[in-house]
Amino acid sequence: MRNKIAIIGGSGELGYGLAPSICAGGENVLIGSRDEKGARGGGAREGGRCRRRPLPARNNAAAAAQASIVILAVPFSAQAAILKASDRR
Repeated sequence: MRNKIAIIGGSGELGYGLAPSICAGGENVLIGSRDEKGARGGGAREGGRCRRRPLPARNNAAAAAQASIVILAVPFSAQAAILKASDRR
């Protein structure tokens, strides 16, 4: 069974590097970003690299809620703020 894996920060550099490898393993990838517009841009960009256009994209909180596995792919300095923002929703 394939997992739905949310990459929080998926529209940034770290997520951009992770998505193709996870897709290549046959998993379903969902891109999360601070706002849905940024997520959609990341989903379109990374979908081309994953041969699935576009990858589903949501804001961080929605992506995390819909996934069975969540990867936090943001710089260390941003992690606390991302987690606090997601906790408030």
